[in-house]
Amino acid sequence: MRNKLLYLLILLLISQWTTARPRHTAVHIDREANNLKESSNSAARKIRRINSTVQDTPLPRTNPVTWADPEGFLWVFGGIGNDENNKFGCFGDLWKYYPMADKWELIKGEPNKVTSDAKKPSAAPVGRRDSASWVDQNGNLWMFGGRTAGDLFHLDDMWIFELSGNKWVQVTGSGETNVKPDYGTSKQYSKTSSPGSRSNCATWTDNDGNFWLFGGVSGSENTVIEIYNDLWMFNSEKRQWRKMGGSETTNQLNGIKNELDSGDEIFPSSRHGASAWYDQKNNELWLYGGLGFGETKGQTGALSDLWKFEIESGKWILKNRPSGVNKEPVVSSWASFSKENNPGKRNGTTHWVDGKGNILLMGGHYTFSQEETFIDSFLWKYDLEKEMWNVSTGLDTDFTSNGTVFKDQQGTFYLFGGKRIDPQTKESYPVNSVKKLKD
Repeated sequence: MRNKLLYLLILLLISQWTTARPRHTAVHIDREANNLKESSNSAARKIRRINSTVQDTPLPRTNPVTWADPEGFLWVFGGIGNDENNKFGCFGDLWKYYPMADKWELIKGEPNKVTSDAKKPSAAPVGRRDSASWVDQNGNLWMFGGRTAGDLFHLDDMWIFELSGNKWVQVTGSGETNVKPDYGTSKQYSKTSSPGSRSNCATWTDNDGNFWLFGGVSGSENTVIEIYNDLWMFNSEKRQWRKMGGSETTNQLNGIKNELDSGDEIFPSSRHGASAWYDQKNNELWLYGGLGFGETKGQTGALSDLWKFEIESGKWILKNRPSGVNKEPVVSSWASFSKENNPGKRNGTTHWVDGKGNILLMGGHYTFSQEETFIDSFLWKYDLEKEMWNVSTGLDTDFTSNGTVFKDQQGTFYLFGGKRIDPQTKESYPVNSVKKLKD
C-alpha cells in the first residue's frame, strides 16, 4: 500500500512539474504535413491524418513489422489501420527510412493501401501485423508469422527480403492460417520443424547470427486462444528451425518449483507481447512481462517477471519474481537503482538497449485490447551488472506502446511510430512520426 501511494504521488508531481527538464528529450523530425495536432475528437484526428498524407510517407498504422539494418536505416512493412480511402485492414507496403535525410522511400507494394484478404499472393507476403522480424548478417530482412486484419487468422510463413535482388522470397510455411507447430526432435534441425502459426512473439538475434523466438499467441476459428512458452532457434543458412525448450502444450503456468531461480526445472509461462533484449557481451536473451499466465491455475493477465536465458547452458534464470499477475509498478527509490523497483504489469512496450548495454523500457498496456492503455511518463532502466531497475521522468513524448527505437551510423537513437494516448479521452491511436532521442 505504501509503495502504491508513493507511485501515485509521483505521478501527481510529474503531471504538475511542467517546467522541469526531463532526463531525455525527443525532437520531432517528421514532415509538417504528417504532424498530428492534438484534438479531443478522435474521428477528426483520423480524417486529418488521411487527408494530410502524401504518397512518399507511410500512413499511421498499428503493430507494423520493423527492422533496423546494420547501416542505420529503418524498414517498415504492413501494420493495421485505415488507408487513404478510410478502408480498414492490413497494409502490404514496404518502406525504408533514411534518418540523416529525414526521407521515406517506398520499396515494394502499393503505398498506403490495405487488404482484408488472408490469402497469400505468390510473389510477396500478404499484409500483416504482429510478425516476428530479424536482420541477418548480410543485412537481409526476415519476417515470420503474424496475423491478418482478423484477430483469429495467424500465419505460419517465413519470408526474406533480399537486398541484392530487391525482392521478397518465401522460405518456409504453408500459406495457411492457424497451423499447429511441428516440434520434431528437440534441439535438432529439421526441414519440417516449425513453430506453426503465431504472432506477437519475443525475438532476438545472437552474436552468431541465429534467430531466436519465444512464445506468442495463436488461435482458431472457434475463438480458442492458444498461448505458447516454447523457445525456438532458426538458422538462416540452413533455413531450418529447431525447438530449444519449453512445453509442447499451450497455456502453461510459470514452471517455478521450490523457490528455485534457475535450472532445467523452471521456465517462463506462456505469454505474448513480452519485451525482449539481447545481451551481446554475455550472449544472453532477456525477457520481461507480456500477457499470459501466472504461477497458479486461474492466474491470467499482464506479467511483470524478468527472465534471462543463458544460451551456453541452455537454462532459464528468473531474475525478478513479482508473484501473480496484474501487479502495479513499484517505485521504492526515485531516480536511483533499487531491488524493489519494478515496472509492473505491461505488454507491448517500447524497449531497446542503450549504448552502454542497459535495458530500457517505456509505456505499454495491460490488456489484450490496446485501446485500454496503461500509461506512465516514466523511463525504466535495468542495469545488467547491478541487476536493479532505475526509474526516471522518461522521454518528453506521449508515445505509450509498440514504438520502434533504432540507431543510425553515428549512434543517434530515434523513435518511430507506436500508439499515442489522448490525455482527455484516454483513446489511443497510431502515429507515423519519427523522433530523435537525445540524452
